[in-house]
Amino acid sequence: MGRTYYKGLQLEQIRSFCRVARLGSFAAGAAELGLSAPTVWRQVRALERECQAVLLIRKGRAVELTREGQVALDLLEPHLTGIESVRPLLQERLADLPRQLTVASTTFLLADFLAEPLRRFVTAEPAVLLSLLSEPADVALRRVVANEADVGISTYLPNEPRDSQLVYDELLQMPWLLATAAGHPLRKKRHWRLADLTAYPWIMPARETQPRRHLETVLRREGVRERVRIVLESRTFALTQTYVRMGLGITFWYGADPHQPPAGLWMRPATQWFGTMPVAVVTRKGRHLPPHVAAFIQIVKKVFGQSRSETCTE
Repeated sequence: MGRTYYKGLQLEQIRSFCRVARLGSFAAGAAELGLSAPTVWRQVRALERECQAVLLIRKGRAVELTREGQVALDLLEPHLTGIESVRPLLQERLADLPRQLTVASTTFLLADFLAEPLRRFVTAEPAVLLSLLSEPADVALRRVVANEADVGISTYLPNEPRDSQLVYDELLQMPWLLATAAGHPLRKKRHWRLADLTAYPWIMPARETQPRRHLETVLRREGVRERVRIVLESRTFALTQTYVRMGLGITFWYGADPHQPPAGLWMRPATQWFGTMPVAVVTRKGRHLPPHVAAFIQIVKKVFGQSRSETCTE
């Protein structure tokens, strides 16, 4: 009996194409889907026949998207996400399962910005099971892509490519600041250049994190990166503060009020070099959001909007 190919776009074809395109090979896509590689290959080829276009080309064992393939991925993937998000919603309603909300965010944002939105949400929705994931910003975004988090509250770098699977809804812009110990000699200076700061040891964010990548980019652009002496690499601002307060080094961070610095610190705006760091609510493109998830997002926007208004009027 010959193989039967169905006319019209099929969900299995779209799912196979999107997985292979994202993972970069038929073998990887098949493994994730629990299918054989030949089956996934046939489904992708059937989709190409339906679209009358070549969507993927082989590069050894890997595959690459063609121009038409990238267009197809951008169009099809949000619809696939929407369809796949219906199943858990339907199961939740039919089985009367407890509602859940998983939020992925950074330790800094959870500690300094999200306590009030979360307090209001828990008060308004006491029956919802809340799960908080404290992750570096890049990991928080990947959690949303993988559907391991309903919402991400995260910083992002505007000059870096955004994941096309995500929707970014900006909340606010946090200024970059210079932070030193309260009695540091820089406090007595009225004017200084970025190059002047290389005379002091630095405490930097951990490697491969968003803040570190941004600082490295600016320092290299200004031609001073090789003159910076790093004495500590830290993953949290809480740890950074401790050692800056001790006088171990100076640092750059974002988000605090320079007029009300943490105890023992002196802060000054550094936006002339490093600009601002945007914070956004991040969701999976095309995903159907349950009402309680949408309600949480609205609370976050309201609280962040109030904070932004208060900052602008000070």
